[in-house]
Amino acid sequence: MAIHRASEPKLYRWENIVAGEELGWVEGVISDFYIKTHAYAVDDYGDWYLKDSPFGGRIGHPTLLANDILRLFFLIYDVRPPFPGGLHAKNELEFLRPVKLGDKVIIRGKHTEKYERRGQNYRIVEGQAADEAGRPFIRMRAWETVGLASSTPVGQGTGKPSADVITGDVPAGALVVRKASKNVPVGAVLPSITKHTTLEQSIAFSGSVYGWVEGGAKAMRFSIHTDPEDARRRGARDAIVQGLCSAAYLSEVCTNFFGPLWLATGRLTTNFIRPVIVRDDITACAMVKRLEEEAGKTRIHLDVWCKNQNGELATVGRASAQVE
Repeated sequence: MAIHRASEPKLYRWENIVAGEELGWVEGVISDFYIKTHAYAVDDYGDWYLKDSPFGGRIGHPTLLANDILRLFFLIYDVRPPFPGGLHAKNELEFLRPVKLGDKVIIRGKHTEKYERRGQNYRIVEGQAADEAGRPFIRMRAWETVGLASSTPVGQGTGKPSADVITGDVPAGALVVRKASKNVPVGAVLPSITKHTTLEQSIAFSGSVYGWVEGGAKAMRFSIHTDPEDARRRGARDAIVQGLCSAAYLSEVCTNFFGPLWLATGRLTTNFIRPVIVRDDITACAMVKRLEEEAGKTRIHLDVWCKNQNGELATVGRASAQVE
């Protein structure tokens, strides 16, 4: 097992990022420590992860490997202070099959694009986690700012929902549906879940880069996600919870609804429009948007969103999976 780093890392600067460059890669074995740490970080202690699953044995959470794809750039860039930072603006996840306790995984990715919009620089990373034969468990595409322009300060959001706006408003009297089926009505809502975020959970999620890999990092990484003082220096009132935590909350809602098919056919796109601050209460919600036929099966499409305790949207997006 190994972490493959550049022998001479480049400074993490906008001008040094190259579209098409392969990032470092990681080989590791899914461990009990890794699964339990993620369970604590996203407050999801489901039986599938800690006891047994329909797939035979314990599995990792659907979002278990997403953060490791996002931070592959740490392996070829020097991200020691002074680090310009950045915010995760948008993310796409495709779940293809569950990863099990004891599975060996290989995580690879590359920068596919860089661009400037409204005075802010962005990079796009695409990557996957697969087994030794190259069969993927999860694919991901992520948009992240490089630094923070004065026009996009931390705490005011850097992304916007699509033209088909998700408001997070639920019609009065909307039907609540707990399990996916071909007969689920458009406009029905799924049971929501609420998470109270903590600094300790944010540290568990963001602080140890590849610490689960044999020979991996052992010390905590200080950033806006783990160090309140660093976050305050960048304009936030406290440490910022990574956007992928909100994606994990929404994935839990979808797992409860779709069951095993979420881990084999699920897709989740999220726009992070307002940073989540530690100790925020985040409620993850979903509503049935439409049904469509796909390869002889039905795919249910959802509007998904997360709101904080003030009723403000933090994350909006789309999710879908097949039903039998």
